[in-house]
Amino acid sequence: MDRRKFIQTSAIATAGMLTLPSIFAEAKGKRAIGLQLYTLRDVIMNDVKGTLDAVASWGYTEVETYGYDDGKLFGLPVAEFSAHLKGLGVKVASGHYGIDLLSNNWDKACEDAQLMGQNYVVVPWLDKKYYSSLDELKRTCNTINKAALVAKKHKLKMGYHNHAFEFEQVEGKEIFDVLLDELDPKLVAMEMDLYWVVREPIRIHSNILKSIRADLNCGT
Repeated sequence: MDRRKFIQTSAIATAGMLTLPSIFAEAKGKRAIGLQLYTLRDVIMNDVKGTLDAVASWGYTEVETYGYDDGKLFGLPVAEFSAHLKGLGVKVASGHYGIDLLSNNWDKACEDAQLMGQNYVVVPWLDKKYYSSLDELKRTCNTINKAALVAKKHKLKMGYHNHAFEFEQVEGKEIFDVLLDELDPKLVAMEMDLYWVVREPIRIHSNILKSIRADLNCGT
């Protein structure tokens, strides 16, 4: 599937989910339904294991993590965190990792992600300094590509998760287009955040209905 067809399909699917909630009911039991733990950022630190227990009780079978820091997630060693989820029958499918980690013990982060059974390691955000100019943005993409090679060594796929700023321009170039051009499609998947597609449909659809790489991941 080429990039344009993927986004068109995603947009249609998103609209369908908004108007036909029964789709979720039909999907349950046929395929894994995942939760991005960032959704629970205001409560998870109050009781990490209790929150994970609740997530499992709600029927979720996969989660995407965030906040990895020096071998820990939410204050728990990754081995303990992973073991608790495995005991609940929940898989850690993916994780969000700050771009600063890519040049700071990234190999260890990928090791831990592999230990947890993840498939994806995803960069979820770029501070302004990482795209302050076109050259800086290209350097950032190069950093992500290099990190993707390390991830591949650990049998992981690198990903990039969008927000809204990627559809703005830097020096006359749309940031999202530069990402698509500069990130190696063999190494880096794009995790589309459909919230932004729905939130600002006219502006964003006009931009992203151009093309999307074949190896696009629409994650949890």
